[in-house]
Amino acid sequence: MCKPQTTASWAFVLCVLGCVSVHSRVVRRDVDSLELVHVLFRHGDRTPDKSALYKNDPHYNVSYYPIGNGQLTNAGKRKEYNIGKELRTRYIDFLGDEEFTLDTVDARCTDYNRTKMSLQLVLASLFPPRGDLVWENQLDWQPVPFNYWPIHEDHVLADPLQNCPRYNKLFWKYLNSTEGKMLFENHTDLIKYLEHHTGSPMYSKAFADLKKMAMIIRSGPKASISKFSNDSYTKIKGEYYKGTKIFLYSAHEFNIAVLLRYLDVFYPHVPPYGSYVIIELHNYGTVRGFKFFYQDYTEDGPKHLIIPGCGGHFCKLTRFVRLFQHMLPESDRECFNVAGL
Repeated sequence: MCKPQTTASWAFVLCVLGCVSVHSRVVRRDVDSLELVHVLFRHGDRTPDKSALYKNDPHYNVSYYPIGNGQLTNAGKRKEYNIGKELRTRYIDFLGDEEFTLDTVDARCTDYNRTKMSLQLVLASLFPPRGDLVWENQLDWQPVPFNYWPIHEDHVLADPLQNCPRYNKLFWKYLNSTEGKMLFENHTDLIKYLEHHTGSPMYSKAFADLKKMAMIIRSGPKASISKFSNDSYTKIKGEYYKGTKIFLYSAHEFNIAVLLRYLDVFYPHVPPYGSYVIIELHNYGTVRGFKFFYQDYTEDGPKHLIIPGCGGHFCKLTRFVRLFQHMLPESDRECFNVAGL
């Protein structure tokens, strides 16, 4: 299993990119300008985790056999499979129909069955075997490798409360502060209602989970955007990922929400099952930059996101770096720096 890479030197990024002349006119989206695609998606519909159920829940003792708790349903499997089909239709000219090699895609997920299965389903429909890669005439599928980090080593996609001591300490420090306590005190009636109807004093965990999600959306983890940026920069330099055309990340709703919040385009909602964010790296000869899209199933296809401060649908790479570099962690070591907290 691979460990996450640290963020590239942003000063050096600006130095390199500053040597490239910038033209104010950006041509329309064209496959010829596309250099790299990142896709972060949420797993498909699933059964509830046992830990998420409450004492009076009428479904508390449901076994969900043969699927089990916290696993993909058939509807969830179909949704993830369709993501791959949508991406294949969108990027067939970029990826090529019969040109797949193992370095075409870098696919990663969190250490959960539902995200691993979701990633396999997306890969299955995105890269069906063609030409010499057909190994079984009755099976339109080929194995495609993917990677994941153990939860406590995953500083890109995992919940930071599980593996980032600094974030964990800051989180609980905030909840125990005057401002943090007000989050509970302002909802006393709701807490009493939950205690009464759930049949147990589970409000502390349930409500803390809600606040945890809100805090995570507001403040982290930011390592995913660091990796997107770092991998794009590495691709540009030509040092690595020379044959890589697409990065896939199979994760959770909070990953989608955090990324949207980080880009300042989040709106109050829970990213639905199978939602995904696309980040495209384009090279127009005189200028490189990103385009962002979000599929939340409120429109026919992924909506084009306009990132505040970027000046339109296209965000020049130099501008993107200047807008966001101050928010990025320099390395994973920051997670373990708890001095003075």
